[in-house]
Amino acid sequence: MYNVVMEVKLVFNCAGSAVGPKPNSVALQFLQRREDVRLTRLMLTIFCCFLLCFLPLMLVNVADDEVRETDGGTSLSAVDTLLR
Repeated sequence: MYNVVMEVKLVFNCAGSAVGPKPNSVALQFLQRREDVRLTRLMLTIFCCFLLCFLPLMLVNVADDEVRETDGGTSLSAVDTLLR
């Protein structure tokens, strides 16, 4: 996804107007670096939110498998818990 965003950004930069910073200027490099950091932070935030939502369900399902092996039938499945 990052590569697609960067390719689209490159296409837009190539089609840009003559007004603004030169292609090799320090200002353009600074803006690109800032945009890269912003995009990386956004992707990291999305990934952390996914882990925050997914990890508890996975841990409950793993614990449920261990309980079923030792207990013989009780269900702690996250899906069962949400549906009750």
